[in-house]
Amino acid sequence: MHRYIGLHEGRGEFGRKLLTGKSLSRQEFLGMMALAGLGVVALGTNREPRVTEYTGTLLHGGYQDAVTHNALEGLNNFISWLGTARGYIGEVGFPSNLGAQREPFYPDQMQWKTMGGEYYSRCDSAGLWVTAQEASERYYDLKNGGYYASIYLASGDDTHKVINRAGFHSALIEAHAGTGRGVNFSGGQKFEEYSMSNANPGVYNKDYWYPTDGSNRIDPNTGLDSFGYLASRGVKLVRLGLRWERIQPKLNSPLSTTELKRFRIALIHAREAGVQVIIDLHNYGGYCTNSGRKALNTAALPISAMEDVWRKLSLHFEDHPEVVAYDLMNEPYNHGGVAAGKFASPTKAWEAATRRVVKAIRRRGDTKKIMVPTYAPVPKVSDKHAGPWITGGGDIMYTAHHYFDHYDPRTDGGGGDYPISYDDENAYYASQGY
Repeated sequence: MHRYIGLHEGRGEFGRKLLTGKSLSRQEFLGMMALAGLGVVALGTNREPRVTEYTGTLLHGGYQDAVTHNALEGLNNFISWLGTARGYIGEVGFPSNLGAQREPFYPDQMQWKTMGGEYYSRCDSAGLWVTAQEASERYYDLKNGGYYASIYLASGDDTHKVINRAGFHSALIEAHAGTGRGVNFSGGQKFEEYSMSNANPGVYNKDYWYPTDGSNRIDPNTGLDSFGYLASRGVKLVRLGLRWERIQPKLNSPLSTTELKRFRIALIHAREAGVQVIIDLHNYGGYCTNSGRKALNTAALPISAMEDVWRKLSLHFEDHPEVVAYDLMNEPYNHGGVAAGKFASPTKAWEAATRRVVKAIRRRGDTKKIMVPTYAPVPKVSDKHAGPWITGGGDIMYTAHHYFDHYDPRTDGGGGDYPISYDDENAYYASQGY
């Protein structure tokens, strides 16, 4: 916490407002900063400094720093937007210092953990489900020391192996374990959109994989598979991704029996370990063919095609008790997003698409939870949607993702890349008025 002693003394109405917890106008705030000899600087931005009702501390909205203020303000906005609806943070990530990328910032993972504790506590109080990014069955970037966002990971060479050790932020996840809390699995959603397609989906167990499949199911040191290891740590929920192009190589046609078999093996192993699964269609609002990416709500990829694939996924997985929810689409606003078509905006097209898909699943009699993605990350949901838009959908939760590093064109970083230190992120958000 920052402490500013004497700022309220002798400042007349400014002091009375501070002492009584009332908010200041922007003009009053800037004037008080000038009296106190404190500058408010907007580094490289035209955005006006934000003025909030400060309680407990002068700066950062009562939080310990600007990063936390930014994160919790975005989260609180999402919670307010939900109203009486239910919410799910499908991805949230905090960097540790694995690998050459983040090693210079040691030990800022402690700062991220502290901020993450406040974030999770707010999710606890709001009853949000959360799956953190990520559990890694491949020890990425072995040469440089691993993948910085791994919460649970494998040891050894850079191949698909069983998770057998905990990363730095596992303690944060485990401290907030409970219903609706878990991790994302990497692997099944891996897809290079510029080179892969429905006709060229990649090589299984090399370019993509599902957890615990194949001869590497059991770790010789722990005697557990990846699901068993997570369960031993108290993690009982995973979000498990797949690509539309692989599960349905031809639109509006039967699902791939080969891919279904592979995915079912993972589900069976999850069931054996007592782990629940959210199935995630990880396609960013599109479908890739040899002629390029097709956006949803175009002639090449009509909304009816998404209805079709989810009807068929529901048919195949409705009777799997370990499957607790369907996540309709990963980040539909990314990688080109959804086409507006006859609708006023891509957001409105997405709202219409999800209404139709939810209805298609419910008409089958499937009552599993449906995670309905918003057309924006957590901090921007209220800018895109007037409010929750599905009525009569049964057991649904609105889902959005949340990362805390700002986009910087100089590094092309942001949205989960974390290319700079916590202190530098903090300075940036402070410059924005947080």
